[in-house]
Amino acid sequence: MTIKRNNNLILLLLAASFLGGSICGAADSSSSAANANASSSSYFVNSSSSYGVDGTHRNLQSNPCPGCSGRKCCLTKPECYWDGVARKCWLLAATPTPPPTPPPSSPPTTLQIVFSGTGSPPNPLPECHGDCDNDSECQGDLRCFQRSTTEAVPGCPGQATSGVDFCARRPSEDTVWLNGDNGSPAANFPLGLCEGDCDSDADCQSGLICQQRSGTELIPGCIGNPEPGEDYCRYPDPTSPPTPLPTVAVTPSPTSLPTVGVTPSPTPLPTVAITPPPTSAPTNAVTPPPTPVPTNAVTPPPSSAPTSPPSNAPTPVATTLPPSPPTSTLQEVYSGVGPSPNPLPNCHGDCDIDSECEGALVCFQRSDMEAVPGCTGQATLGVDFCAERPTANTAWLKGDNGSPAANFPLGLCEGDCDVDADCQSGLICQQRSGTELIPGCIGNPEPGEDYCRYPDSTPPPTPLPTVGVTPQLVLVGDPPNRILGLCEGDCDTDADCGSNMECFQRPGLEKVVGCLGDGVSGKDYCALREEKTVLFLKGNNGSPAANFPLGLCEGGKIFKNSDYL
Repeated sequence: MTIKRNNNLILLLLAASFLGGSICGAADSSSSAANANASSSSYFVNSSSSYGVDGTHRNLQSNPCPGCSGRKCCLTKPECYWDGVARKCWLLAATPTPPPTPPPSSPPTTLQIVFSGTGSPPNPLPECHGDCDNDSECQGDLRCFQRSTTEAVPGCPGQATSGVDFCARRPSEDTVWLNGDNGSPAANFPLGLCEGDCDSDADCQSGLICQQRSGTELIPGCIGNPEPGEDYCRYPDPTSPPTPLPTVAVTPSPTSLPTVGVTPSPTPLPTVAITPPPTSAPTNAVTPPPTPVPTNAVTPPPSSAPTSPPSNAPTPVATTLPPSPPTSTLQEVYSGVGPSPNPLPNCHGDCDIDSECEGALVCFQRSDMEAVPGCTGQATLGVDFCAERPTANTAWLKGDNGSPAANFPLGLCEGDCDVDADCQSGLICQQRSGTELIPGCIGNPEPGEDYCRYPDSTPPPTPLPTVGVTPQLVLVGDPPNRILGLCEGDCDTDADCGSNMECFQRPGLEKVVGCLGDGVSGKDYCALREEKTVLFLKGNNGSPAANFPLGLCEGGKIFKNSDYL
């Protein structure tokens, strides 16, 4: 190899000398000029690197240069090349210009926390930068994506500190987007279409509902990748709920305790044959003017001293009233400790007391899988829901086993009671083992549950002792081991006493109604209170709590006006 390369170099020098020039002479200058022209085209230029070990040019074609065979001619043609070794003019091989290399695509922006101080950032934050608090802190049309934990930010790779919010691009208004949580930031509530995290329908703009999700459920009408378990606002299903209008023949505004045949005030839509429409020229015999109060023959006035409590139970006509049509499906939107963040709407739970419900809704207390009046569907065992109680005498579950304490004693048609002491004064607990009717109550009472109601119209026989005999105060035990009789103690509540008796609370040696003797100081005894107008000690300094506030003619050691009813 070395010998052959040296021979080539010697031949090249001899050729240059023979032509009367030098490698650095004028001939080479013209050759350089020609090759410069060649280099301006897409052809390869003259270079020593173009020679191979065999002395041939690497870029030459096997075809001679057309129309030119001499050196001078060859050097004038940019498409040709003079081979000083072979002393021939060859046609150069064209090399196509390669396409420009496209610039590498820029990788997506990674989450970056560039501001975490108090107040607003010094400049609007670019895409995938945080921490933002609202949309105004982001550049252009970017939106602040609100995160409560480590939720992924749309269009931004990487992970960042839990709860840090980032500016990002929301492709469309129906793309799922986290815009706040638990009512914060307040400026973003109520939430718009496909925005979360909502807790109830009240967190959404008008016309939207809050879809509750426990996993990866789809959100009708929304696109994107919703965060698992987060709740989003959307349009309600196209199927409209049943109309809440009352059915025909039901009074638009029925009274809670209607009386047969009596219309307290003219109804806006008079019923046939009961209140005929007035004629254009009515006569007294045809259309008498409505009386402002019912006549004595229809509704006699109550006596000044009734022998038994007046019955507020409705007549059998009222018991046929249909329940209100269902308005919503049961939804569990809150199950944490303490009060819910917002008042719960109709058919939403879990509530504990009435104050956690919207407006006039009442918390329906469930110990099992009881149906909730006016609501469809089933829910978790024992979860309580806000619902609408149509009337005061609609059967309603308000508690069980004395819980919640604020609901005891129970009112009319309320359950579940165990004994009469679970009911308000003047009511009794009706024990039920199945679907027995509850006199004076309407609705659909839960089978086997017990409800408070008025006692039967026939009063029970009075337990008054034989005339002329007044029992003495007797201390049976503290606490007693049985239900106490008349003038026996020590009682703590009315439940410790026999039927129709009450516990007379004494801070000292106060006289016990209907009993003889002083008894033991500070001990309480069961007594018979024949009339509600009889003075009766029911407590002291707010104890027992179940007796406060005090009723008519009831007393104790009073400290403030709120101790009275």
